[in-house]
Amino acid sequence: MDKKERLIEVLENLRVAELVAVHNRYCEECNYPDDEIYDMDSFEEYIGEIEPMRLVNMVYYGGFNPTDNYWWFDGNGNLASGDYPESSYCQQIYISDIASAMICEGSGFGCDECQEILDEEDEDA
Repeated sequence: MDKKERLIEVLENLRVAELVAVHNRYCEECNYPDDEIYDMDSFEEYIGEIEPMRLVNMVYYGGFNPTDNYWWFDGNGNLASGDYPESSYCQQIYISDIASAMICEGSGFGCDECQEILDEEDEDA
């Protein structure tokens, strides 16, 4: 099993909150700020400045449910949400892309187990 496959396996077995944290660190380090996923508890912190009618439109045209655990901006600037952002239903976290970026950047993006895999010497060397 190569490094990427091993990284994918580790990422697939993380709890949702841990995977969201790794994803957000990946977004931060790879300059994808629009793709970050937020905990629903932080909603007012990020949305508080938006005019009410604009917010209504963002909710109406997005897939937002305030009872979900996580929320994010969809590709159109609207609000979307879900309890499992890595699932095929929401598909906000692309584990294969994160694993590739980990290898390119040499960073586990806050995942210690991934960092250990990255720090291993290549068997071919």
